[in-house]
Amino acid sequence: MYKTIKLLLSTLLILTLNTHAETTKALEYSKPPYDQILDDYPRAKSWYQMANDDSAAAYNIGLIYQDHIKDYKKAEVWYKKALELDSANSDAMNNLGNIFEDFKEYNKVEIWYRKAIALNNNTKAIEYYKLADKNGNLKAANNLALVYDKLKKYQKAIYWYEKAIKKENTNALKNLGLLYHQQKDNINASQYYLAMIGNPYKKERIINFLKNRWKISETDIKKGYELQLNSKIIPEKLKYKGGI
Repeated sequence: MYKTIKLLLSTLLILTLNTHAETTKALEYSKPPYDQILDDYPRAKSWYQMANDDSAAAYNIGLIYQDHIKDYKKAEVWYKKALELDSANSDAMNNLGNIFEDFKEYNKVEIWYRKAIALNNNTKAIEYYKLADKNGNLKAANNLALVYDKLKKYQKAIYWYEKAIKKENTNALKNLGLLYHQQKDNINASQYYLAMIGNPYKKERIINFLKNRWKISETDIKKGYELQLNSKIIPEKLKYKGGI
């Protein structure tokens, strides 16, 4: 999950945003009342004061609610306010996607309600991950692939895992390798796991895993090795070239 605290805008940039808002009337923004629980977080009050105009400030408050207070509904509100102020805030989009994808975990008492809304949450997660990916978030493609994987929409999952791998996301190598193994495609499973050698795993660990855990033959492992050497999906810097 991408949760980097954003640097707040300078005074000059804030004034520029204010002028732009007055001109376009695009930011008719009404923030929630101040929550006293934010007093426990030193910078929260200043972020709250700036959140009329500053998307980063609103995002940071959402992050406090999500990571520390564990109030996901309020986190959702603040992330959406951040997007009202900056529709290209890909971090807010990505975190909203994670909240919707994992929402079922926060409503364990409401089992049947959770089942009823599960598809809707996945739909919203897909929406936000696509927006986040479009706006340059490097983790969104892998997160989106995971959603499709869980929905058993494997071709879409493969597409987004491959897109994440092209962006040098090493988690996507592991996830795509696992997907192929589950589909009993041991050559492709080997291909993506072998590319994890040095990223960050040692050769012995990967080879032993493929042979002993997944019971893949040495012949298929060698075919996977050749496949990843010639792959147009795996970036050159991620390919393992040390031989089997």
